[in-house]
Amino acid sequence: MTVLHADPTQTALDTVYLSDHLPLDVASDRSKLFDKLDAEAGVGTVIVDDTTVDTPECKRVLDRLADRDVAVILLTAADPGPELLQFGVDAHLSAPVDATALVRTVERLRERDAAKPADGTAHDHAAGDRAGSSVAAEPIYRRYPQEFYGLWFLAAATYGFGDIVSTVLAVFADPGLVESNPVVSVVLAGYGVPGFLVVKFVILVTLLWISVGGARSRDRFTYYWPPIVATALGTALTGWNLWLLYGGG
Repeated sequence: MTVLHADPTQTALDTVYLSDHLPLDVASDRSKLFDKLDAEAGVGTVIVDDTTVDTPECKRVLDRLADRDVAVILLTAADPGPELLQFGVDAHLSAPVDATALVRTVERLRERDAAKPADGTAHDHAAGDRAGSSVAAEPIYRRYPQEFYGLWFLAAATYGFGDIVSTVLAVFADPGLVESNPVVSVVLAGYGVPGFLVVKFVILVTLLWISVGGARSRDRFTYYWPPIVATALGTALTGWNLWLLYGGG
């Protein structure tokens, strides 16, 4: 059983979808929530919707849930502050919350708890089990896939395709031009275009790996800077190469 602690008149969650995919009950206030927990022995997960519950109330609920043998999922309008995270939660999702992602999170928590030994350690809050949970939140690229693919499409189009094509044209189509980047010059002289392509590919993959790591840890700076830097650098290099070819005299 999963209990959703939220104001049903204000929550943006698709409760119909959730009810179709989860054994779901809704508790609109704190007393009803803990009445359900006391009455229902099979409650395994509590979803606390902080977007419809004020922060002081949410803190009181999380504080009491810390002593219960249930997994807790916190939903917030933005990244939660330390006043909420200090209680520790099994998972956190920021609005807008996709109902399918929430269902997957509940299922992963069930699988995690089912795999743990039945010796009372499944929810050792004092030991920091919740704070260190590896199933915490959906990575940024799963919550915003169009943004993720859009950012990396621009990075690949500018730093990848644009810079590669314009560099090759500038170096090989115009014998009078000399590659000013010493690294690229050495690579082109020693390994030709295939070597240059390998270097560009390795750099792009490394930046993508850094960005994905940031998305998984919910570090927005680490998530955003690789594609933005690659796009800015690729645009500048492509523009410079084209200027040398067609506008540099």
